[in-house]
Amino acid sequence: MNFKLPKPRTILIAYFSFVFLLAILPINNSHAKVNHIFILDIRLDYLIHAVQFIPYGFLVWYYHKFSSVKFSHLILFWILPGILFATLSECIQYFTTWRTFNINDLLANMLGIIVGSLVFLFPSKSNPT
Repeated sequence: MNFKLPKPRTILIAYFSFVFLLAILPINNSHAKVNHIFILDIRLDYLIHAVQFIPYGFLVWYYHKFSSVKFSHLILFWILPGILFATLSECIQYFTTWRTFNINDLLANMLGIIVGSLVFLFPSKSNPT
């Protein structure tokens, strides 16, 4: 039995949908336990936000392997849209009554995009496919 990975576009759409779903579902509020747990003086909620966006770098790398986008264009066409994606996923919470916009969450989202991009995109520059 051979396992075949879904198409890169399908994976990206599923990931974007998952992140936006997490942004709008009433799963976290200011009284949630995760907001009162700290790891190395960093609130666990912020770490979760950052980790949630790290896969974006892998997905861009995976999609790039199957696309005709030049690596030099990845920053313009993927990193900046990633930061916009991270911003929109946090800003959407401003318009819900059960979630709140938090600038620290936004910074953690952006940090996840940048870390994921550094981990997956830039090492692949030395070995383009």
